[in-house]
Order: sequence, then C-alpha cells, then structure tokens
Amino acid sequence: MAKAVIGIAGKIIANLVPEAVEKVGKLCGIKHEHEALRDTVSTLLAMLDAAEEQYHQMQVRVDQLIEAFYDAHDVLEEFNIEAMRRELRGHSKMMKEADKGFHFDEYPKGEPRKREETHSFIREGEIRGRDEDKKAVMEFLLDSDVQENVSILPIVGFGGIGKTALAQCVYNDEMVSKQFNLKMWVSVSDDFDMKKIVKNMIVCAKKKEPTEVAMEQLQSELKEEIDGKRHLLVLDDLWNKNRETWLLLKTLLSRGARGSKILITTRLRLVAEITGTTPPHFLKGLSESASLDLLMQMAYQKIEEIQDLDMLAIDYEIKKQTLVNLWMAEGFFEPSKRSQDLEDIFHGYFIDLLWSNFFQDLQTDSFTNKDTCKMPSLMHDLACSVARSECDPRISHLKASSLRTFLSVPTSHEMEQRDPTTEVDLRQLIQSFKRLRILDMDALIVKKVPRSIGRLKHVAT
Repeated sequence: MAKAVIGIAGKIIANLVPEAVEKVGKLCGIKHEHEALRDTVSTLLAMLDAAEEQYHQMQVRVDQLIEAFYDAHDVLEEFNIEAMRRELRGHSKMMKEADKGFHFDEYPKGEPRKREETHSFIREGEIRGRDEDKKAVMEFLLDSDVQENVSILPIVGFGGIGKTALAQCVYNDEMVSKQFNLKMWVSVSDDFDMKKIVKNMIVCAKKKEPTEVAMEQLQSELKEEIDGKRHLLVLDDLWNKNRETWLLLKTLLSRGARGSKILITTRLRLVAEITGTTPPHFLKGLSESASLDLLMQMAYQKIEEIQDLDMLAIDYEIKKQTLVNLWMAEGFFEPSKRSQDLEDIFHGYFIDLLWSNFFQDLQTDSFTNKDTCKMPSLMHDLACSVARSECDPRISHLKASSLRTFLSVPTSHEMEQRDPTTEVDLRQLIQSFKRLRILDMDALIVKKVPRSIGRLKHVAT
C-alpha cells in the first residue's frame, strides 16, 4: 500500500503547481494554507518512503500515515478542481479546509524480515497428489544417458504450491540416494550470496563448517569434495535473475562427474530460462480431490462425502480491462514520456506480474477478444494483508466519508435474482461518498442515472 501511495505522490504535488492555483490562493487569502498543505504532503511522502523499509514492524503507524496522506490528497485535489473552475468562470465561492495538524515522531529502526531457511527433511506420506510430478523429476535424476557433467532442472510454480516438498520427496528417495555419491541441499531464497552457497555445499559434503573464509580457498575446498563424484545439488527457492552472477556460480558447480544433477526450485520463469539445461518442470495446482485430502490431513480429520464442492472453490475471474481502469483511476502509474500510451505501460506491468505468478490462468475470450485472468488465493491473501483495505475502516477505501472505490461484484446467485437499482439508491450513494474516484456499476441494473452524479468531482472519466 505504501508503494501505491508513493506512486501517486508526484501527481498530488503537481496539483499545487499550476498558475491557476497560485492566483486563486492569493485572491482568497489562503496562500499560507496552500503552502502549508504542500509542505505537509512532501513531508508525508518522505516519511512514507522511509517507513516502507520497516513496514512489517510498524503496520499501525504506516496506516495512520496513509490515512493522513489520503486526507491531504482529497483536500488538495478539491482545491485544484475549484481553482480551475474559478480560472474558467471568474467567480463562485472557494472551498476552504484548514490543514490538519500532523505530529510525527522519529521512526524506530528495525531489521528487515528474513525468509525461513528450508531443509531436506520431509515425513513419509506428507506429500499428496504429486505422483506424476515425482515421476517426471525422478526420470530426470536417474537418467545416466547424458553428455554434460551437470544437468539442471528448474521446478517452477507460485509460492506455496509444493515445489520444496516435491524436491524434498525426490531428494530422500532410496533410488536417488543410490544414484549419487553425494547429496547437498542449499536454501538460497532472495539472498543470493555466492560465498554462503559454497559454504553450505561444503558443510553438506564434509558434515562440518569449512575452515577457510576467503572465496579462493572455499572454491578450492569445494572442488576437492565434488571432483569425480556424481552429485545431486538442490538450490531451493532461487530468485536471482542476473545471468552473469549465475554463470559464475555454475562454473563452480560443473566439476562433478558426468551424470551429476542440480534441482532448482523457483517462482520465476526467467530464473528457469537462465539456469536450466533442460526444459523446466511447471508445477500446477493440486486436483480437487488431492487438495481435499491434504486439507483433511493437515486438520487431522477425515471426510466421507462433500455434496457441494463448488463452495470450496475460490477462482474469481478478473477482466484485464477492469484492472487497467482501476490502476489508471487510482493514478498508480504515469507515462515517463509524453509519447507513451498508458495502455502500453499497463500491459508491461501486467505481463511482469503474470510472470511473477501474481496473476494466473490468462485467457482470451474467442468472441469478445477480451483478456481475463485469476489471482491465486495466496496472492489474494497477501494483497489483503498489505492493503488491509477490505478489513480496516481507517483506510479510505472503506471509510464512509472518504470512500474512494465502489465496485459492484455480485455472486452468480445474486445475478439471477437481482432487482434494478433505483434512482433514489444511486442518489444516496452519490451524496454519501463524495470523494469516490472509482464507481463501477457494471453488475447493477441501472435504468436512470441521477444528475447529481456530476457532483462526483474525483471520478475518473
């Protein structure tokens, strides 16, 4: 959420720059308030930028800053709108809202969050519904008819889908243990430290910490351990997308005997393209029955029959065009050059998010030629955790007087039985939520739109 706010900060501050604003400010005698608001927004922006580094340690504090930022944004935008109207008409009354007093203390310093280190142990029977995946990976590991000394297979899938569990399962298989003279497991995560990776490999090989600390001695010690040995190495949760860095590490890993194998688990397809010597294995979601079996196992329960499995399914379909409309209305991105088209910028961002598994199941309707996608449940939970906009009344997406987004998303049952939305209901909505920026009535039956909709000054057109 903090990044989203920072992303629109330039647009907010720009509202205070036009000459019309300066003129009207002087005429109405509120130049001082205008400058104070501009200083307040600049201060909030700087503090938000710094606070983002320690976001998880000061969630409540950041929420207060975001609320203050949105309030200031609303005041400044209304000021800008009124200034432009006065510039055009030369009369009418000027709104006057005093700047709120913001008092901020220094932020406590904190350590960045670290990912948990994984290991090779897995209980027998813990992995469910992955028989075909295990078979495919085992065929790669047990294949001795290879030309290169070291073959590399990336396992790709979004977070939590079971990449590490699959790697653990094959790593501990009896046939795999007989196939290799040496097995090593290294948890990498987003901290791609080559020296640390080499040290961990040496620890796995020698069952003790390396005696040397310099990289030259470490690589020599690793060479002694893997030279002439058919080894298996698992690099779990790899994020590094730098080809040159990977090639430097790959050079150190290519000293094993022919038939040595490396398994890489990653969420990123780009990592798979950079590292793999064979096509990656894409890990898909479990089948419905396997998912239920795993759920019951984790809950220490058994179930004989579920009549309505549809109630357990989550897959809301998102229209790509709806995303671009929402992002543009919120001002989340702006063209860096005047010649750039916002649609092209959005498409680039969308593809990046798709490749990073933020979205999935991209499909194009054969009749409408419109793109749709879905968001994995884990990503949805993460987005809710970061934004907290659906559960925290302090944030202005839900705060009644400052509601910014109104989306009508009925269920299929409601679609069948819905009644037309009356003009009275719409008038009440407009009167209650004057600071709306996004008003989506696509799922409503609207026969007549009240004239008062023109009062929604902030709604993007």
